[in-house]
Amino acid sequence: MSAAPKPGPMRRTYYPRRSNAPLMAVGVAILVALAVVIHHPRRAGATRGPVQRLYAPINVDPVGIVEKLKAGNFTAVQTQIKTYETAANADPRAEMNLVYAFSAFALPDPAIADQLRKWAADSPDSAIAHCARAVALERAAAQARGHEGGPSSSIRPDDFMEMEKDLNQGVMEADSARALDPNLMNAYLTAINAAKMESDPVAMEEASKRALGKFPLSFQIRRALIIGMAPRWGGSYDAMDKFANESQARVAQNPMLKYLLGFPSMEQAKDLQLDEKWAQTIPLLNHAIEVGGDYAAFYAARGKSSYALKQYDEAFADLQCANDLLPDDAQNLEMLALTSHFLNKPNDALGFANRSLKLGASDTDIVDVREWAVAKILKR
Repeated sequence: MSAAPKPGPMRRTYYPRRSNAPLMAVGVAILVALAVVIHHPRRAGATRGPVQRLYAPINVDPVGIVEKLKAGNFTAVQTQIKTYETAANADPRAEMNLVYAFSAFALPDPAIADQLRKWAADSPDSAIAHCARAVALERAAAQARGHEGGPSSSIRPDDFMEMEKDLNQGVMEADSARALDPNLMNAYLTAINAAKMESDPVAMEEASKRALGKFPLSFQIRRALIIGMAPRWGGSYDAMDKFANESQARVAQNPMLKYLLGFPSMEQAKDLQLDEKWAQTIPLLNHAIEVGGDYAAFYAARGKSSYALKQYDEAFADLQCANDLLPDDAQNLEMLALTSHFLNKPNDALGFANRSLKLGASDTDIVDVREWAVAKILKR
């Protein structure tokens, strides 16, 4: 995760307007398909009920997509993602699969970029190929930027030039994708994220109008926009709150828009996490879940804080819940592996570490956890 500049020492605790949604107790046993072993993690110690999903079940296997891509089986990837696109256009609650499928192209594997370049060159009329390459270039630009948030003037000149190179190519690929298929929602996200990274309000306004004009019910479009309104990107919690509440006018048509209500509190919690004020984040994240519902990022953020506070049972429960809501998020799998280690659960640790490494993680801590888990299991 890119480091963001620390917020100032003075910060008021901000709670957005409350919704009437009840606080849902959470916790689900999950099944995780692993790279080396198939392992069934045990339930977390905390007593929790089943989560309430507001979207279609996630059935994307990012590892499988990457394996097809690296094998040069572009037709299979194209067909699979086209299926997700068709479903998302029919019902916005299905767009999580579409976005999650495209996120596989942003995994930290150098071979992915090479294959995406070849795919786009071999299939110039494929909107999905161009959009996939745009996703990879956007990730490279974020990596070159060096930190999440802050004005573009704060970026080192060399890093700024590298970021601009990747962003310009990414935006061109996304433009090509939109021209080929105006109904491909992901092709609209790159322009929003590029405007955010470049601190360009004019470009953001243009990208926002274009995307919302085409996909007024999209949670993913609105998610990208509300994140760009966070203080670290020059906005404010009040602006986020206003946008989230205005979006509720369409919640009957897309229940996922409810999640936006929890974003102001989650973003403030993330700012406090940067200052390592872990205990202060818990009430904010509780509030995010209360008003926004069962959204994976809320639980992942709370699990991270509980982990830092050495409350490993609570961390494991939240991280496991996040993995059930959004399976195979690479950062969440890393946290699950680390937490399992501290809970002395070698089978869990091995399973989560293997899956994390299969998704391209290169963290030496995760390699160490896997070695510890293997040694522990072999001693039995």
